[in-house]
This record gives sequence, C-alpha cells and structure tokens, in this order.
Amino acid sequence: MTNEEKAELTASVWRELAARLQKLLFMNRCIISTYRLDGKDKGVVSIRKNRDGVNNEQSKQSIS
Repeated sequence: MTNEEKAELTASVWRELAARLQKLLFMNRCIISTYRLDGKDKGVVSIRKNRDGVNNEQSKQSIS
C-alpha cells in the first residue's frame, strides 16, 4: 500500500467518524466542523455547543 493510498484511507476513516459523531452530537444541538489544511483532512476539529444561536462552549483538537 502506497503512502497516497494510506493517506486516502485515513482521510476516509476520519470523514466517516466525523459523520457518525455529528449524528450523535445533533441530539445535543452541537455542531462539529472539520477544517481542511493543505488540501487534506488532517487539521482541526471544532465542537461547539449551540443553543439558541449562541456558542456556549468550544473545544478544538488537532488531528495528527
């Protein structure tokens, strides 16, 4: 498996995890955003608690 194939597989897994997490967080009115850096899915994930249009909490985690 080439590095490019590994990178695409990793990106695919992160996209799937983000989609599943978004479904779970929807129940708590949270928003998840994945920011793409350098054209790749590696970057920053932001989870915000959003109630009545106000962001009460925000946490960011770097994906390596």
